[in-house]
Amino acid sequence: AVGSEHGAPALPYTDYVLPNNEEAQRLTGHTDERGQAEVLSALNPKCVVVITRGRRGSMAIRGGRVIETLPFPMKTVDESGAGDAFTAGLITGLLNDWDLEHALSFASVVGASRTRALGCFASVFTFEEAVSFLEKQLLIVP
Repeated sequence: AVGSEHGAPALPYTDYVLPNNEEAQRLTGHTDERGQAEVLSALNPKCVVVITRGRRGSMAIRGGRVIETLPFPMKTVDESGAGDAFTAGLITGLLNDWDLEHALSFASVVGASRTRALGCFASVFTFEEAVSFLEKQLLIVP
């Protein structure tokens, strides 16, 4: 169960919650992301729960629907700030009224771009760079 000392009272009033998998484990006591997301979602079924998983991408749940977002491979130098860049990318997508899947893919690109150099800001794609990268990736059919 989610402990009140970990923010559970705020979740019924939350539209989006974005813990990483370690934070979600501390919040819920579950080790698997699906279980973590289900516990958090049960507190507010209207809330979008996004569990970030670093190099394994992200997993979101909204109204019982699970969305897996795979990471975009980049030559990684430093992962510092990648989660914050992911969150900024997600917010950007939502503010542009993109559907959740598109916003999550954009967020994944922005987060991955952050890992290409040392420091927390130097390598983050601009909006235009992220859109272009994502468009090119979507044209590649495995």
